[in-house]
Amino acid sequence: MSQSSARISDRTRLIASALFFAVTVAVIFFSGNRPAAISATATPAQIMPLDPTVRANLQNVSAQVLPADQQETVQQIQTMLNDCPDYGEARRSQMQQHIAWLLDPSGIPTDILMAIGANPRGKLMVGMATYTAVEWRLLNRPAESCLLPIGKLVNTLLAANGEPTEPAFTTP
Repeated sequence: MSQSSARISDRTRLIASALFFAVTVAVIFFSGNRPAAISATATPAQIMPLDPTVRANLQNVSAQVLPADQQETVQQIQTMLNDCPDYGEARRSQMQQHIAWLLDPSGIPTDILMAIGANPRGKLMVGMATYTAVEWRLLNRPAESCLLPIGKLVNTLLAANGEPTEPAFTTP
């Protein structure tokens, strides 16, 4: 085979390959099989049904007002919280927020009410018990900590509101 026929053969292969590539790209482009992300059809929004109790809570926030004896207990916890140096700033702030919402449920944002479910008072108290238990554990559970009496008072509120008590503050 001569050198000129080898060049023709290489040139023919190059042209054939380029032509094959162009035809393949054209077929893919014009075939209409585009990815779904490019599709013009919209995905329908998903709607999750709202628990009827949560809906009622949203419509009647005043129903979340604590009974007088529980309001007194929450105010007692608030006083103890202010006097307790064992809370870190973040936990103290969280406790103060939950206390404020328990004393004035109209301040609870709608998205929080929806997220905490059918027993908002109980769930706020669960949060308070959790914050207090975490702080106490971080301090290695000192028996003389001011967190213990606060945790025990929160447990009385939990029991009165149908929530399980925090085991860290259950008297053996």
